[in-house]
Amino acid sequence: EPYLKISDIAILLASVLESHGKTEDAFNIYLESLTQLQQAGTAKDALKLSLPEWATKTDVAAPLEALGAFYAEAGRVQFAIPHYLQAISVLVPQAPKTSTNEEQALKILRNCLVDN
Repeated sequence: EPYLKISDIAILLASVLESHGKTEDAFNIYLESLTQLQQAGTAKDALKLSLPEWATKTDVAAPLEALGAFYAEAGRVQFAIPHYLQAISVLVPQAPKTSTNEEQALKILRNCLVDN
């Protein structure tokens, strides 16, 4: 699916715009990149997304992380955290049937994201 690689290019472009003080343009590009991925499948489905061989989960998580970073740098942490957590939920593998406390905590965070 070309939208995954296009989102990488969009994130790079948005970060350049952001570094040049064009934050509104950067935000719009970050948001469009995320919207394209959401149209391909909801964040809930991203964990189950069957990616083409050339794509990675990082390709899916990158727009979420970039938008989270954008909000964090703007001082809007309450908007940044959900995007960071969604990116983590894509990158962290599903917890095994028996899990440690750390793995259980990650599972709880992932479940919170999927339910929202």
